[in-house]
Amino acid sequence: AVAFRQIGDYIGMDILNTVSFALILLSAFLVSGAVIYSSVVALRQEPETTAVAAD
Repeated sequence: AVAFRQIGDYIGMDILNTVSFALILLSAFLVSGAVIYSSVVALRQEPETTAVAAD
């Protein structure tokens, strides 16, 4: 994404700056979605506890 922005600045194409911004937003949404998904999965798991007998 940063490379698209730098190339866009160098050659003067504004569309590459827009593509760079879209890629940054898309990656941020994907990461936040993965974090939320893994959090929900972790919270919904049944606890796997085993009873320990005292001697």
